[in-house]
Amino acid sequence: MKNMQDKDEYIAQLEGEISVLKAQLEDRDFPAEEEFRKRRDTLETFDKMPNGTIYRTVRDMRTGVLTFEYVSGSWEKLMGVTAEASLADAKNAFKNVHPDDLPLLMQRIEECLKPLRSFEMEVRYIRPPTNQEFWFQISSYPAREGNFIYADGFVFDITKRKHIEIALAESERKHRFILENTKEVFFIQDVEKHLLTFVGGSTLEMFGYTIEEAKQFSENNELSDIFAPEYRQKAKDIAKEITKDYYETAGSISRFQYEAEFLRKDGSVFQGEISMQLIADKNGKIELAVGIVTNIDSRKQNEFELAEYRSQLELLVQELIYAKEKAVESDKLKSAFLANMSHEIRTPLNAIVGVLQLLDSNTLTPKDRKDCMMLMMNSSNQLAAILDVIIDISKINAGQMTIKPAPVRLNQLMYEILAFFEDYLISTGKLHIELILDDSGFIDGCLTYFDSEHFHQVFYNLISNAFKFTEKGYVCFGYRQSAPDMLEFMVKDTGIGLSPDKQEVIFEPFRQAELGNDRQYGGAGLGLTMSRSLVEMEGGKIWVESTEGEGASFYFTLPYLPIAPEDLTIFDDFNAKLKTGMKSLKSGIIESLNAGIMESLNFGMHEFKSRSVLVVEPTLLKFYYYEKMIAATGANVTRIENLQQWRDLADHSKIFNLVIADASLLDHEEFGIISNLPTVLIVSEEKDKYKQFVGKKMSKIVVPVTYSKILEIMEKYAG
Repeated sequence: MKNMQDKDEYIAQLEGEISVLKAQLEDRDFPAEEEFRKRRDTLETFDKMPNGTIYRTVRDMRTGVLTFEYVSGSWEKLMGVTAEASLADAKNAFKNVHPDDLPLLMQRIEECLKPLRSFEMEVRYIRPPTNQEFWFQISSYPAREGNFIYADGFVFDITKRKHIEIALAESERKHRFILENTKEVFFIQDVEKHLLTFVGGSTLEMFGYTIEEAKQFSENNELSDIFAPEYRQKAKDIAKEITKDYYETAGSISRFQYEAEFLRKDGSVFQGEISMQLIADKNGKIELAVGIVTNIDSRKQNEFELAEYRSQLELLVQELIYAKEKAVESDKLKSAFLANMSHEIRTPLNAIVGVLQLLDSNTLTPKDRKDCMMLMMNSSNQLAAILDVIIDISKINAGQMTIKPAPVRLNQLMYEILAFFEDYLISTGKLHIELILDDSGFIDGCLTYFDSEHFHQVFYNLISNAFKFTEKGYVCFGYRQSAPDMLEFMVKDTGIGLSPDKQEVIFEPFRQAELGNDRQYGGAGLGLTMSRSLVEMEGGKIWVESTEGEGASFYFTLPYLPIAPEDLTIFDDFNAKLKTGMKSLKSGIIESLNAGIMESLNFGMHEFKSRSVLVVEPTLLKFYYYEKMIAATGANVTRIENLQQWRDLADHSKIFNLVIADASLLDHEEFGIISNLPTVLIVSEEKDKYKQFVGKKMSKIVVPVTYSKILEIMEKYAG
């Protein structure tokens, strides 16, 4: 009963509400309702637009508060702010406006409210969460009702359009800049009227006409008049021919380009290139000719010069082809070297591993164990030697290998090498090969100056190679004095020898007399490369003479820097007490030794400690030799490698009291630049060609250079 009562009450309530609605509808004006329907349909249409949204704002004129009364369904997607947030607080609708555009937008909103006029404005939005910049077009149409101003508006996403507009504006700016600043001349000619409708570019620089003068010129002259007289008829003929081709081919041939001589306003002529494009109207009739004129004087000059260099370039190409072939060959050699090194390293390693396994056995006798230890020691030494060679080659290639010269009693050193290789023959089982030391060319009591460690390495490489490739006969080594300032060393064998082609490459990296899978001889293939580098570091050279099947003879030279017995104390004390004072004055080119560090040495000659001597010497070994004797006088010593480096010393040349230079510098074209300083030439022998240079400011020292000779010239020129 209660439920029925509730139902009747609910029905009565609905009937009352329907009556009220009917009364309201009867009171409505039909045209207004129709307008409402139209606006509703319009709003629904805009609401479905993918790149737009609509809104309504209300401004309470009593309080000045602006609120959003309505936003369409696409609002959040477009604006990045929810409809609820915008309706709750108008500030939320504006929070994503670009900071630079927000003040102007708020100003425009205020301005349109007072006179009630609509506005449109383009603003940027920063849409979360990517913070990407978008362009929106906002429009507003205000209307007042009492104390309220309602504004309906639209927001459209115009980002793509703005990007196109910006790109077009930038493109226009660039093209305008190019037209106004290019070195070429651009023109557009009305073909029918024979007038220039546009002229741009470097008309003044190229032709001597301003833009206005160029246009006036076209009104009073034919376009062919810009050519030199002998080219005008050719220009006309080309224009007629291209016009004919254009119509005959239905416009497929519309461009032409040729070189000619052009006439400037002042009557001078320049070489140019003209390029033209014909443009037709919608009926296919030629309407415009667009052209570019380029000054090609420089290009023609370059073409002339390039023609002269053509033969040189062809030669260079041949050299590059050769270099490529060498690079390919080098790559193959490196691959062969790596394969060989794998074998060379594994051989001693396998021996060591095998011996260690044997030593673990309990069946070995003491003698067996001793033999195993000897085998392991030899294999370890062999492995260490291979690694030493690789490290030394790396140092040489990196420029980190240095020389450490010292006084050497050469004859004694040669006998020490003999004793070493006599033991070598026993250990390698090659006693059937005779080892000979040829001392016929020895210098009695020879005391010279070089790096003995490097010397040992070179001789070890050469003699061990000789034994490696010799099965019978002998290996002979020795030295002789080949020139007053040069020693020549040799190693001869009766081994397999070398063919002429192998002799040319034997000192290159990764080379051996024999390469391949069937090679009979071991070795890393770096010993001769290292030997050449060490010899050249000390100012010498190395070469080979050989006949295949009859043995080989290797020779190398070193500067002969004899030390008098009475001068030996200088070198011994110097090496024992001297702490290096080398310093660089110009990027490592110049090396100096401060005379102050000599004050602790008792050489007795300190009167030259305020003097400076410049040594011009390309060979570091020789410089060290001269340096020690000059420094013993107390003088400062500075080195440059050649006379070109003298220019780097332009600001320091006044500090030198004496120049000591190798006589070979006499042949240098810049020798005269040091002629204003007292100069002493070091010569290997007396020759007439030196006499013309010897005078008041120039003298000479004939090798060998001794401390007494150095002291004599110091007293003469630096005293």
